[in-house]
Amino acid sequence: MSLTIYKVIVFSGSGFDVLGFRRALKKSTIHCEMVFIDNVEDLDILIEKETEDAFDAAIIDYEHDSTLAAGAAQILISDTDLPIFGIFSPEHPEIISKELAEGINNYVIRSTKGEHFDILSTLIRINVSTKSELGKYDRFREQIANLKREQHALLNSSLTLISYHQPDTRILWSNAYEEEGEVSSYDYLAGRYCKEIWKNGGVPNGKCPIATAVETGESVEAEVTTLDGYTMLQRSYPVKNEEGKVVGVMASTLDMSAVSPAQEAMRTAARIQASATLAGGIAHKFNNLMAGVMGNVSLALQDIDERHPATQLLYEIEQAAHVAGELSEQLLAFARGGKYLPKRINFNQVITEALQTHSRRLPEKISLEHQLDRQLWSIDANQAQMGLLLSQIFNNAVEAIEASERFEEGSGKIVIRTSNEHIVDSASSQKPWLRDGKYICVAIEDNGCGMSPETRQKIFEPFFTTKKKGRGLGLAGAYGIVRSHEGHIFVDSEKETGTTVTVHLPASNVEELPIEADAASAREEAYKPVELARGTETVLVVDDEAMLRKAVKRLLERLGYTVFEASSGDEAVSMARESDRPIHITLLDMIMPGLDGMDTYRQLKDLYPEMEIIVMSGYDRETYADALLDAGAAAFLQKPIPMDRFASEIRRLLDKK
Repeated sequence: MSLTIYKVIVFSGSGFDVLGFRRALKKSTIHCEMVFIDNVEDLDILIEKETEDAFDAAIIDYEHDSTLAAGAAQILISDTDLPIFGIFSPEHPEIISKELAEGINNYVIRSTKGEHFDILSTLIRINVSTKSELGKYDRFREQIANLKREQHALLNSSLTLISYHQPDTRILWSNAYEEEGEVSSYDYLAGRYCKEIWKNGGVPNGKCPIATAVETGESVEAEVTTLDGYTMLQRSYPVKNEEGKVVGVMASTLDMSAVSPAQEAMRTAARIQASATLAGGIAHKFNNLMAGVMGNVSLALQDIDERHPATQLLYEIEQAAHVAGELSEQLLAFARGGKYLPKRINFNQVITEALQTHSRRLPEKISLEHQLDRQLWSIDANQAQMGLLLSQIFNNAVEAIEASERFEEGSGKIVIRTSNEHIVDSASSQKPWLRDGKYICVAIEDNGCGMSPETRQKIFEPFFTTKKKGRGLGLAGAYGIVRSHEGHIFVDSEKETGTTVTVHLPASNVEELPIEADAASAREEAYKPVELARGTETVLVVDDEAMLRKAVKRLLERLGYTVFEASSGDEAVSMARESDRPIHITLLDMIMPGLDGMDTYRQLKDLYPEMEIIVMSGYDRETYADALLDAGAAAFLQKPIPMDRFASEIRRLLDKK
């Protein structure tokens, strides 16, 4: 039998028989840790110092000084809820009666042989056990009350209707909301059956999730429709007893109209992210194919006379490949934004140049206004990308006006505004999607046909368009560019009223702008014809796209190079390992089956530490190539790549070396 340990206060003079008490306790398998007190001052200090549950009982010996003992009893009665047991002499029954009336729990009469200790130990066991069980019950009752309060708060905080049904579909309870003392309409559901609330309510086989859960014993999820035509999503879960019988059904029903705009925005963001991944993959494959087309066209043009009938056709094919490359750039702008070689620029200058271009092509029925902040902060961005961003939004505005009645009336208008904006507390501001900091704000407003809420949710998805001839890449590309610059693009639109596209871009830390070369002269320099440089070195071309690989090989061999070609990273490493001559430079594709670009790069560098490596990819530079450039790759070429660019870049690196 196990030994029960209690902690007891003993208020007594010097004559307390400790050994006799311990012998009696041992018979009852009780052990008491005793704290002896002989004056009320020490008793007060002890009670004040110890916690409420530090002791299990109190024993007061009335034999030596009954007045002092009575005072101790009053302190214990008023300041604690301990069971109090008195030890009395048989000569003073009036004291026993008085102390029982004052509040002590029980007593024993002292005997000369110590039998009273046996009775006292039994009283302690009975009373302390009862107190312990009552304490447990009180704590359990308090836990139940707390649990009910938590359950009430949980149910009332839910956006869904939560209900508990009997097997006959009757609702026992549901979450009733309380607002200013009034109970919401959900309260009336208690006591009703499914057939009184839903169409096909109470009909199993999927028509009523509650009835189906009772019939099958499995959870069910299905749409339900109210008697007045509102559609909701209901999930029902059967509650079973120990024998596996369904004794009830718990159901949660979501009113789709109660879904918050934030949840809808999260779904839209997830959908856009999935589309971005798809767009990047398409652009990669597209660029590989166009690179092969452009390479073969360039070679063909070198082989035929300018007066040949096919020359014009080849030029048109080459032009089409360039246009296809531009479409691919828009896809990449959506997927990753294409933030290449950023410089400190002023967006007002971007707008000024764009207006010079677009104003010449703008229909006469559309007027163009601009309100530019002369103190606009600078930003770190690529000017060409910012021009593309502006063009995509601007073209969208023109098309929206052309699709509206205002175009026929000749009252179409586009307004471009710029301003500075310092966001201090984004969480509580009107723009929680932006981090705190300085931004430039560019707003393009048109009075075109506008958009419905359904259209507005999809405008940043690639290939989504409401226009018969549209490709659905304009605003998708704009979204990608802004996102890559850690900014935000927001569209406010209303049907038949117009649209405002607002772009926020982080401002630079330094306000002064460096002197940039004239944009027009820079473009002219970029398009000057380049004479193809020749060489005799060995070049390794690694690409899984056969058409591009063979086109580059033909070109470089015509220019005097020795060219090896490999369709994978594994093949390239084997070829380099077995080569009887040094390989001077490698053109390396990033994404290939088997050994990827990074692992191929490392192994080739181990074999030829002095070899230069040019990274090629149909993806943008940031996606994959930056890691290789950081590792020591010499250059990056974005597909589709003009053939003269291959030749000039190879020669530049070899001559530099």
